[in-house]
Amino acid sequence: MRRICIVATTLTMAAGMAAPRQAMAWGNDGHRIVGDIAWHFLKPKTKAAVRDYLTDPNYANLADAATWPDTYARRFKKYDNMKPLHFVDVSPQATGYMASRDCPRACVVTALDKYIGVLSSADDDSAASWRNHQQALYWVSHFVGDIHQPLHVAHPDMHGGNSTQVLFFGQSEKAHWVWDTGLITKLELPFRVPADRDDDAEEETLWQDLSYSLWSELTPEQVKAWQSNLSPKDWANETFAVAKQQAFLKANDTVDAGYVTSRTATLRQQLQRAGVRLAAVLNQSLGT
Repeated sequence: MRRICIVATTLTMAAGMAAPRQAMAWGNDGHRIVGDIAWHFLKPKTKAAVRDYLTDPNYANLADAATWPDTYARRFKKYDNMKPLHFVDVSPQATGYMASRDCPRACVVTALDKYIGVLSSADDDSAASWRNHQQALYWVSHFVGDIHQPLHVAHPDMHGGNSTQVLFFGQSEKAHWVWDTGLITKLELPFRVPADRDDDAEEETLWQDLSYSLWSELTPEQVKAWQSNLSPKDWANETFAVAKQQAFLKANDTVDAGYVTSRTATLRQQLQRAGVRLAAVLNQSLGT
């Protein structure tokens, strides 16, 4: 496979005049879990194509590549126009996502449509085309995770829970952070991770253990069902329903062990859905 040294060229997308807000879905560990789950469901041709784009040693696997928009792009002003594309704010009073109302310019739904289209387009072997495809891989891997994080689709404060302070095990935290990071840190593994697990990790980490747990318990029936619909709009509606039923937090709500237990199944399922759907999108875009 070719390895091309290039001068960076950036993808741009009109993000409208929406005020950017901090929206780092799942935190880095959550995005790594999504990318790692996806890797296990990629076809051999897709894996080869993905490897061809992962030339940066800091993002040399799909798990790390899924963090690129937060760990790299957010450090540079030239990517500021991408910040509104990590989320969509659907009103809790709505029955579901409506493009004209909730995404009049650009949001995570349209961003996924755009960058999946870039990935699916032919790479003409030029340096610019290769770089566009590489960054599209980063954005798609990340945005699939974003759209499955409930508070990236809806919250009563219309800022993804970033304007709502709650008590997380006695500490004041944003509701958004609770679903991004806090709940993941409190998840318990349902079984002991085997010492001879098949991964490239030099040492065990929480996210790797959780990823192993999540993809190992998936059934072929679940994977087939979740990959049967690859519409970002439908994913947004699905996540909207999850947010309304499970994720809305009010100011000064208490998040304790009981809350974590009651939301664990939902959290695990959203990470699993994101992982297997990311695999399906990549197989469809890069596996031919």
